[in-house]
Amino acid sequence: TNHFEERDYDANGVGDDKHGWAADGVRNTKWHDGPTDAKWPRPWRGSDVIGFALDIEAGEMKFSLNGEWVDPAQMQFEAAGRSLYPAVSMKGRFVMHLPRGCWQFQPPDDSYHAWASTGVFTRPVKIAAPLEDPVAFERQHSEVSGPGLTDGEPLSSANLRAYAEAVTRKALVENAQPYLELVVQEFGRVLPVRARRELSWQQVQERISGQRLDAGAFVGAWRGQTSYQCSTGSPESNPTVAMWWDYVSERPAEELRQLFAWCTGFAAIPVTSWKFQIRVVDDEGQCPTVNTCMTDDASAANRGIKMPTLYLPAYTSREVLEHRMGWALAASSGMHLH
Repeated sequence: TNHFEERDYDANGVGDDKHGWAADGVRNTKWHDGPTDAKWPRPWRGSDVIGFALDIEAGEMKFSLNGEWVDPAQMQFEAAGRSLYPAVSMKGRFVMHLPRGCWQFQPPDDSYHAWASTGVFTRPVKIAAPLEDPVAFERQHSEVSGPGLTDGEPLSSANLRAYAEAVTRKALVENAQPYLELVVQEFGRVLPVRARRELSWQQVQERISGQRLDAGAFVGAWRGQTSYQCSTGSPESNPTVAMWWDYVSERPAEELRQLFAWCTGFAAIPVTSWKFQIRVVDDEGQCPTVNTCMTDDASAANRGIKMPTLYLPAYTSREVLEHRMGWALAASSGMHLH
């Protein structure tokens, strides 16, 4: 739920507290406020596909192993108005697939829908560079050729600019050339001829990359799409809401774009329909969290206009807000699962 506290490598994971539920096919357990026995057909292994199906109305969580749904792993829960998020706590590498198009196996029946239309998440892995023989490294030659470069010539400060231009040309022109026709065909499929005739080129660019606004207009457009849920007072008089927008308005341009992307999942202000929601919560001990999978459709179908939601604790000071937002943004730079 939105009360689950994400932490780094402290031996606590999803399901250790009452705010999470988890399956564990390595230890044959299921987790919610601690472990309970749950027999899996066999222990999980590398390359296994673990499926998860959530029935909010029935209060059921189901788990599968390579397409086979495992009854002993099933769990009951009460949504009780809480927001739920997918999360992973495990060792090693993994890939989390949210959209239906990348599923390998089917859900329990056709009434289940994808959690989101986009989103494939992996654990970031730092790969140590192999130790090189310094002498051998110095003898390596570039295989990139072009104006200002001689084949087999070692890279040096004298030919660095020519090398950079040759690499750019190879990456953006020569390597892309065989695929340009496919790109053109896909562009034509996504943006039909009728739409291209009705839209200016600037409008087409905005449909693809979002509106290009200065910082003040950016914040104004963001606030204009925002609705609020506050337990006390109106949004206009709520100090937490006012503190949030003061914080947002003072971000430098690059930080503002990063903050907007974290809050919404959008790289820029969309030109298509969208909404944003701020829910002020009372738990000051939590960091701000977001759910970018929500829409304005309150039913389980969740098929309305996309409405990313920020769960904003009612902090007592701006200093605390900035400190907790720093934590939240730093955590998301490693992996964003919502």
